Amino acid sequence: LLTHRHRGNRADAEDVVQEALFRTYKNLQRYDPRYEFRVWFYTIAYRISTDHLRRYQRDARRMGEQ
Repeated sequence: LLTHRHRGNRADAEDVVQEALFRTYKNLQRYDPRYEFRVWFYTIAYRISTDHLRRYQRDARRMGEQ
């Protein structure tokens, strides 16, 4: 699973997938059927995973500064 590889932690990966499912459902009206649904979902999950990773790295830097 991409999110597990990206996050390195199963619990965090599950959180990302859950958030991706929620956002996908919430934004179904924006889905363009000209594209594959799985690619759209994958993109959402990847972006959420990247955002979480950036947040984790930012927080880790802040903790290191203290």
